[in-house]
Amino acid sequence: MPPIDTSPEIVEITQKLVSTIVSIEEASFLKPWTESMISGSVKQDHVFAIRQNENYLGYIAYTTVLDSAELLRIAVLPSFQKKGFGSKLMNALIRDCSKKGVKQIFLEVRQSNLEAIELYKKFGFETLGVRERYYRTQNGYEDALTMCKEI
Repeated sequence: MPPIDTSPEIVEITQKLVSTIVSIEEASFLKPWTESMISGSVKQDHVFAIRQNENYLGYIAYTTVLDSAELLRIAVLPSFQKKGFGSKLMNALIRDCSKKGVKQIFLEVRQSNLEAIELYKKFGFETLGVRERYYRTQNGYEDALTMCKEI
C-alpha cells in the first residue's frame, strides 16, 4: 500500500466549504464572523484554507485594492495552533499577493494579541500606528495596532 501523504496543503475556498470555515471561525474567536460574512468574503475576497488528510485546520482571508492588500482574517483551530500552520497560511498570503503584484499588505490586530503580533513581526510586518477603541470587547473597547509589510 502506498504511504499516506500527511503534508498540509493550501487550497482555495469555494462556497461549498463555507460551513467548514464557519466551524473554524467559531472555534477560534469570541466574536466569530457569521456564515453570511464568510460567504460574502468567499465571493468577493481571496480565501484559502490549510488542509491535512482532508481535515481543514485553518484559513486566511484577504482583499486587494490596486497594489495593496488587507489581511481580513486568519484562524487556526486551537488544537493545531503553534504547529506552523499559521506560518504556512502567512506564506501562502505573501506568495499569492506577490503573484498579484501587491506591494504592501496591511492588517489590524488587537493590541493584547501578542501571539499574533509576534507572528506578523516574524513575517516582516511593522507597526504603523494605533487605532484607538477599534475593537469592541465585553468590557468596552480595545485599541488595534495597524501593521504593514512591504513586498
